[in-house]
Amino acid sequence: MRLKKDIEALQASGELQFGYVDITQFNCPPFVMFTNHGDCGICGFQLLGMEYEPHSTYVWSKLVRDATSIFDIGTRCGEYSLIAASLREDVPIISCEPNPDGFARLQVNMLANGVKNMHISRVAVGADEGFSHFAWLQKAPGHISSGGQLKPNRYDVPAAKLTQLVVVVASLDTVTAGMDPGGKPVMKIDVEGAEIGVFKGMPSLLQRKPDIILETFNQDACALINAMTKPLGYNYFFIDEKGRSLAPREELRPVTTADDDRGLNHLLTTRSPEELAVLLTP
Repeated sequence: MRLKKDIEALQASGELQFGYVDITQFNCPPFVMFTNHGDCGICGFQLLGMEYEPHSTYVWSKLVRDATSIFDIGTRCGEYSLIAASLREDVPIISCEPNPDGFARLQVNMLANGVKNMHISRVAVGADEGFSHFAWLQKAPGHISSGGQLKPNRYDVPAAKLTQLVVVVASLDTVTAGMDPGGKPVMKIDVEGAEIGVFKGMPSLLQRKPDIILETFNQDACALINAMTKPLGYNYFFIDEKGRSLAPREELRPVTTADDDRGLNHLLTTRSPEELAVLLTP
């Protein structure tokens, strides 16, 4: 594995990293991810000695240990799925990523780690079945986008600057048809503004009361998710990456610029604060 000083030397010389990187920063056995001239952010974090979502990934690593099924919606290159796969070989991991670049890298990373229990789909998860326009802004230097959206008009840029295509859309209840998710599903949802569609498309799965790590900046999405989850007994926590803690909230609310510096994710769970304290004990 290249060290921070090696990468700094390469960057200074105009070269960028290429190849497999040992990912050792998470609370799980190590795995590898592929980077092609710096296009994988997780590899960049690892090589420069930086941490990526340290408390969200720690919470995730604890939740998946007794999960009966695992869902990674908006998988990108697969870091959350690979954490889960390194800890659990005995339960299904459903990974959905509509961006073809992210999906291709997800395939490479899955095969490179010899993972057998990941079920990957190049679909956008939503409320209905069909097709939709999907777009993302390319990031330098060819960075695999983490901001793809089903509503391209949300970007305040000319269409010529977007990469656009049509993707398959499927609901989570359709994706999991014929599957028994068991009594303890765990989910990570990072869908860049499409949260409403994801939750509208999973009424059956939601009855299993999955633990959910969720990123959302949308007040309308929070209102709908609160309405769907409060009757099921959900509790809400802001995941403070810097403080390595969970901050209780009365309900889900959007991440704001004030939160940005401390984290982007929330935990939605029917577990009590006391149960979480036991679960998250190192």
